[in-house]
Amino acid sequence: MNRYHIQRGNLRTTVTLDSTLSELLSLKIGVNPDQKDAHSAVRQWLQTTSDQAANHDSSDFSQWLKRQAILYISDQQLVNRHQAWQHEIDQVWEAELSQRIAEVDAGEVKLSKFA
Repeated sequence: MNRYHIQRGNLRTTVTLDSTLSELLSLKIGVNPDQKDAHSAVRQWLQTTSDQAANHDSSDFSQWLKRQAILYISDQQLVNRHQAWQHEIDQVWEAELSQRIAEVDAGEVKLSKFA
């Protein structure tokens, strides 16, 4: 595990990345992971990515930044497949939720708390 210190406005936060993710990110940036400046290069990428999303919710910031790193090192075809899958899952979930709400609204389902 590798730790990187990132500035978020006036706050300093620590982001921990798995070693393999750090190495792949370093290679994607163009710096061999065993080079002296690899850690700094990855930290700078994380900082720049953080700065570009200054308004991102800080409650899950570390997880969000890890996700950005994974998407950055992934090839675009894989990212596109993931986005299509996520969209499909979201549509199924919305349809199921809408159906359950309609059933409750129609009185077909009694919620024990309100019964």
